Parts: sequence; C-alpha cells; structure tokens
Amino acid sequence: MEQPKIKHIGWLVIGLSCWLLFMGALRLSSVHPNILTPLTEYATIGYVITVVFTIFLVRAGLPLNRYGFGLRPNLRQLILTIAAILILRVYAFTINPLIEELIGSPRNLERFSDVEGSASSLIVLLIINWTLAAFG
Repeated sequence: MEQPKIKHIGWLVIGLSCWLLFMGALRLSSVHPNILTPLTEYATIGYVITVVFTIFLVRAGLPLNRYGFGLRPNLRQLILTIAAILILRVYAFTINPLIEELIGSPRNLERFSDVEGSASSLIVLLIINWTLAAFG
C-alpha cells in the first residue's frame, strides 16, 4: 500500500482548519451581524468546499477509517453517537435559547425562506444536507 504524502496531508489539514474557522465566523455573523454578514448567503457553498477538502485528504492517502468510516461499527461508536445526539438535543433546548436571549436576537433563518412552499427547493436542500452530513 502506498504511504500517504505527509507534507501534502499537513497542508490540507491546515487549509481545512482555516476554512472551518472561517465557516465558524460566518455562522457567528448570521446571528451577530458584522463585516462577514453579506457572505452568509454563500454558506452552503462553504460546506461543499469542506467536503472537497475531505475528498482531497482521502486522495492524498489518508484512509477513510481515520474519519470514522469503518466497515464494522462497534459498541463504543454506538454509545458515543447516542451521547453526541443527546448532548446536541440538550444544547438545542437549553443552551441555544439562553445564548439567543443573551445576544438579543434569534437565529437568522432567512436564507431558507425559498424552501417554504416549494417541494423542489426542499428536496434539493435535503439532498445537500444529507450528503454533507454523511461526510460531517
């Protein structure tokens, strides 16, 4: 088996890390307006770029099992998955409303307004979300 190109992988990881920091700032600007606010409508493209970074990492020789894509799930993975889901649900119902109250404004979901009343827009959004979630 061919050895991964360590230097190439290192630069990809640095690029992906910087990109994810930018996406976090973009996410924050959707709640708290700042200089990045005009870019928030392009967030979906940003998630696609994140998937592309992941594909480049795999093509550089980093095996998929490094990302959690193993052939056989084990009990530890199942327990961690359930724990993560529970933590996210607790966050969504307790901490997220508290943060919105402290900031003084709810999340801005206007970029999804085209989905309301449009089945085709909903289907496209679901396909994009499911694809990105598979890599996330």
